[in-house]
Amino acid sequence: MNQEDFVSAVRQWLSFDTELAQLQKQAKDLRAQKKELGMLVMQEMENQNLTLLDTGSTHLRIAKSNRKQPLTRKFVEAQLAQLFGQNTEAYKAAEDSLINNRPVKEHKELKAKITKQ
Repeated sequence: MNQEDFVSAVRQWLSFDTELAQLQKQAKDLRAQKKELGMLVMQEMENQNLTLLDTGSTHLRIAKSNRKQPLTRKFVEAQLAQLFGQNTEAYKAAEDSLINNRPVKEHKELKAKITKQ
């Protein structure tokens, strides 16, 4: 790749980056509005005891799911203390092993930082 092609590629990348940032801001605003309206619709559906709302081309229903919370150091400590009881050395070693030996995944990406002039 010659210098001219490189400069062109950088300019095009920066243009795409700027355009994507604008589109992401628009998407963020739309998601916020959708969430707000969704809460209103869901509240009204619950008030009217509706389990399914048929709009013709789309069916809306309230989907409930249970998700496990992330493991925190405090939770791991409490659970290991409960399992190991008075054997504090064993549960401290297990805790340290769990917390400190988690796999780390490296992720690379090109980022642009807009400098103020």
